[in-house]
Amino acid sequence: MPDTEHRTMVLERARHWDDLSQTKSGDQATVASAIDHIIALTDAGLFYEAREACTDLMFDFQTLIIARPELLQRFTALLRRCKAEQLLRRLLIAVQGELV
Repeated sequence: MPDTEHRTMVLERARHWDDLSQTKSGDQATVASAIDHIIALTDAGLFYEAREACTDLMFDFQTLIIARPELLQRFTALLRRCKAEQLLRRLLIAVQGELV
């Protein structure tokens, strides 16, 4: 279980990233940065917050994630890492166009 100081630091970074994400630039660097942010949440043991961030990222940038194989690979691994099985299933359906 992460200590309180570490959790506070991670949540502060999350707020900072949320401020940056309001620009909705939609470019590959923004998605890559968001993935790094979610990895930090997962490493801190904040799985619920990581899944929430994955949900936001997927619904905001799904087409970009699917269009870029390197982003799709990182995001898929990230969904497994933060135990977001339902979101992973939805992403696979979007990629394949059928139920998995």
